[in-house]
Amino acid sequence: MILEYREPCRYHHADLYTLVFQEHWKQGDVLLLHYGSEDRFQSLNWDLYELVEQSGESTVHAIQCSPSQKMVQMNLDEYRKQGKGWPSQDLDRVLPFHCLRLFEDLPLKEYTHPYGKYNLAKYMPADQGLTLGPKIYHGHGWGDQHVQKSGYGSMQLSCEPSDSLYVCVATSAPYRHMRSERDTVVVWDIFRAEDRARVEAFLRRTTGDNNNSRHRNRNKGNKIEVMEPTDPFTNGNTYLDDEQLQQLYEETCGTGLGRCDRDIKNPEKREGVRPYRVEQVYSEVLMIPAGCLRQARYVYDATLVRMHFMSPERMNSTIDWMEDVTRRYNPARQAQAAGQKLTRHNSKYCESVPDTLQAKSVLLHSALAMLP
Repeated sequence: MILEYREPCRYHHADLYTLVFQEHWKQGDVLLLHYGSEDRFQSLNWDLYELVEQSGESTVHAIQCSPSQKMVQMNLDEYRKQGKGWPSQDLDRVLPFHCLRLFEDLPLKEYTHPYGKYNLAKYMPADQGLTLGPKIYHGHGWGDQHVQKSGYGSMQLSCEPSDSLYVCVATSAPYRHMRSERDTVVVWDIFRAEDRARVEAFLRRTTGDNNNSRHRNRNKGNKIEVMEPTDPFTNGNTYLDDEQLQQLYEETCGTGLGRCDRDIKNPEKREGVRPYRVEQVYSEVLMIPAGCLRQARYVYDATLVRMHFMSPERMNSTIDWMEDVTRRYNPARQAQAAGQKLTRHNSKYCESVPDTLQAKSVLLHSALAMLP
């Protein structure tokens, strides 16, 4: 059985009407939008070093891609290698002109703009600390050969907790006016939200992890020292190469081993896990629904701008993901994994993951805003 990747739904940005988008988004489809021969982003300088210089910073404060969302400080060369999101504060405060132009060029502004009427995040009070971007990601292009040999991507496998879009605003690839002649800059693998559990089961089996080793805790008397979690979606150490993706497909389809989904009543009818394979070129906009796993590799040096938004159609996926993360990292489970009972004495040594998206609060404030 040969794995056939899913194809994203492709549109010119002007042809994707709201009703069409809503149908795709309800189904959890991945979208790739283009601007034809328009060069929306060429008029702005997105060079990382110049952006940081304009911001007045000598070092980069970046956000770690982990449940804790810790802020780390590094120099620019370290940032380029690790591909973390910058800046840690709001982009409109650091680079207001770039941010303004970016908002003007967004597709489907009623969803993607911070104050779009279908972006439920806009109803959250400003003092609640909900930040959805934009963030700038710069990655070093290694080419396909390096990735296949090393098994390491530019963006390791992780989950998009809310709806997101990635815009390729700059690249070292040769510039060509016609979009059809442009080189692939970033190659993405994106899994549908409903396949997340099967991907997790596959990873835990093939990496030797299981439910009892999700947390590496160490006992120190009556204290529980919580070590780094071993979760395959949040530890930043997982990237599935083509061989592993093929294995995942074979073991989850009806004619394969199917050990990832024994609970399905009709295994002969189930479809193997097939990710979207998206080849993004300069100026294209990739839209990923909440709850999807994704990984990426840069073929050329590139700068991506990422924005999150919270649509009504995908709020259930956002809440499901956050509840899943909370279950993995709540103090009671950490104490149980360490072989101790959770008491007042040792509970303070357990850390739970903060609800950075505040999805239920977003729903509450959205509902309140609808009242007359």
